[in-house]
Amino acid sequence: MATTDWKYPGTCTNEDRDGEEPWTNPSYADADDGDWTQCDIKTKSYGDWLRLVNFGFTTTDIPVGSTINGIEVEKQRQAEAGSSIHDDSLYLRKTSGQVGDNKANATVWGTRQATDSYGGSADTWGTTWNHSEIVGNSDFGLDFSAYNKNTFTQLYGEIDYVKIRITYTEAAADGYKPHIIMGSHF
Repeated sequence: MATTDWKYPGTCTNEDRDGEEPWTNPSYADADDGDWTQCDIKTKSYGDWLRLVNFGFTTTDIPVGSTINGIEVEKQRQAEAGSSIHDDSLYLRKTSGQVGDNKANATVWGTRQATDSYGGSADTWGTTWNHSEIVGNSDFGLDFSAYNKNTFTQLYGEIDYVKIRITYTEAAADGYKPHIIMGSHF
């Protein structure tokens, strides 16, 4: 098995989720650079989707015919003091939309930067993947939403970056070896 380098999204957008609060400056989630996208979430509610796609995987990263073994996601986050912010939903995306398992966890975000990891080298998130659903596919990525469980106060959560890496097994050589037939001498 082999694992790609970490890749950051080429496109980060806010996507409406039932008219909830939007992510401001969603493009700030595209790099580990200290620029934070923020969602100011109403009490006992979730925010809009932060959609991260266009990760730019190529055949150099994952050769044609490879088997996808696992997908890892890493996110750096923090929240307002006294926060009750935690993940609400985290789904991978194919061209058809959200797929597989919701990998959100209920750990409350602290006021200091922290990194959350999801999936793993042998975790395909409850779905199957083929090469073309990731390599060169600008729709591959994820949707994320945060939740504010506080009953009295609207609070914000922030994300600095989200990145993805893929673990795969390269297709085996077909084993074909040409046979040379030697002529007979009479």
